[in-house]
Amino acid sequence: EIKVFILKAMTPVWVVVVACLLTNCVAIADFHLAVLVLVWRRHELANLVLKQLASLNVGGMRVSTLVVGSEGEASETLARRYGMMYLEEENSPLGKKHNAGLRKIREISPDAVTIIGSDDLVDAQYFISLKRAFVEDRIHVWGLKDVYFFDLSSETLVYTAGYHTAYLEVSASVGLGRAYSRQVLEEIDWHLWDDERERGLDQSAVRRVIRKLPLISTVSKSVSGKDAGILAVDVKTKGLEGGENIWSFEDIKKGSGNGQHLQGVSVPFPCCLTLRFCFHSDFLTDPADLRASCNSWRLLVTHMDW
Repeated sequence: EIKVFILKAMTPVWVVVVACLLTNCVAIADFHLAVLVLVWRRHELANLVLKQLASLNVGGMRVSTLVVGSEGEASETLARRYGMMYLEEENSPLGKKHNAGLRKIREISPDAVTIIGSDDLVDAQYFISLKRAFVEDRIHVWGLKDVYFFDLSSETLVYTAGYHTAYLEVSASVGLGRAYSRQVLEEIDWHLWDDERERGLDQSAVRRVIRKLPLISTVSKSVSGKDAGILAVDVKTKGLEGGENIWSFEDIKKGSGNGQHLQGVSVPFPCCLTLRFCFHSDFLTDPADLRASCNSWRLLVTHMDW
């Protein structure tokens, strides 16, 4: 069992976590990962994301996915279609919705929890690397530094290597796919986000963890997906019926480059070839059940040669 010893200084604000891994690490086959996915409108895209998660071959670990929706039967049907757990919660405020999902996940006692959006796509290598980080490297917060953004409107795939300035390992990762160990979540009482927050949830989570566990970066790791053979894609859906992303494709472009938070974005390869190569046959196969809701969606389906 992985044990985390908490050392408390004289003042209660200083709660220091030191990972003292005194015994053998968890057996790979015993590793249990929970995936938290929040759904709001954009059902065609959410369906593809959940289908992708359900179809990936991540043998050697147990994966439980919880979908938190806010549209009753419409969103619950998405989860049940792929045998996933479901929780109904009001969509606003988003921080509260996230925390409600985390409390529900607590009931199944996973070894770690990762957060993947209903517009985020990850490949099997992501799960393989995550498992290795928690089981073999004994990491307690793990994530990706870099991410791809796919814009439906322009059919453009861009890449950013991540944040320009991230002095701590725990804050160097993007929100997509950041994972936390059960021990860390126990220390913050499974309350990771500010309840009233509607935007900026990624850094809200980081600040809360650091406040509770100031030395958390000593047991945290952020990796370059590009170097590790991991692909993570955030799909931007301006023009897609039913809603848009919290951060639009235009927001991403404005926030990148010199003097901005993100390193400059670039188009490394034709998006069709890149996605199909990295996801192989697992990538969003069998789109026959899709109901195209706008021209850009039909263009994407055609472009991906489904």
